Amino acid sequence: MAIPSFLLNPDLEQEGLVEILAHYSQEDLPVQAVYPPNRHLSTKVRRFIDFLADRFATAQGWSNR
Repeated sequence: MAIPSFLLNPDLEQEGLVEILAHYSQEDLPVQAVYPPNRHLSTKVRRFIDFLADRFATAQGWSNR
């Protein structure tokens, strides 16, 4: 199972967890928003999708190490 590093960083920093396979990297996984193409999106949904696109456009924030 893969877990984003930002969820584990506090435990790694306090040595509550020990990192193994530090040099192993996993292929990037896409984040997708799925919605019906033939429906008008509400402003809230459109803004949320735009927020996700901006947030996940870079890896910054996903790995603080």
